[in-house]
Amino acid sequence: IPGNSFETTLSGTSWRTGLVYEPIKDLALYGQYAVGVDPVGNLISLSASQKNFQLASGKQTEIGVKQSFLGGRGEWTLAGYEIVKNNLLIADPGNPGYSLQVGQQSSRGVEASVGLALDYGWRIDANTALLRAKYDNNSQLVGGKIVSYAGNVPVNVPQQVSNVWLTWDFAPNWSVYGGVQIVGAMYSDLANTQ
Repeated sequence: IPGNSFETTLSGTSWRTGLVYEPIKDLALYGQYAVGVDPVGNLISLSASQKNFQLASGKQTEIGVKQSFLGGRGEWTLAGYEIVKNNLLIADPGNPGYSLQVGQQSSRGVEASVGLALDYGWRIDANTALLRAKYDNNSQLVGGKIVSYAGNVPVNVPQQVSNVWLTWDFAPNWSVYGGVQIVGAMYSDLANTQ
């Protein structure tokens, strides 16, 4: 047995429930609640430095409205959500190549999308998301002192994202598509200074 081998037992349960109500034809109101767990990395090749990490867990609540129009050629959606995740991995600022497991991160936001099938095989889709993501509980040892990053925006998480896609189905089973994505500003450090 190699010197860096170890055994660990991880278990978790994921589930989701939801409701859909259609007050009129082609208009649906929906809500869902989900609880889930994720491995912190690849379970088959979990590193020795991660052997004491817990599974990442999360819960999501979402409510929204969706409608199709023009005989099903178009649809739009508007949704609000809240996601809370625990035990996520982040890069260890003091030890490059290593990871830390943070306490809790959450985000609240709204998403809107619209899509429309046009003539001659063309289709256009657009969406936007506005969110407020933050660390709820993330304290790190910096220069020998505990520093709390609670309330700060997580690293590499934009607060807005928008997309526009154009698709052309020019032959049976053949499509060409292209798009533009606009990504809001992101922080590259836990202190939100860069």
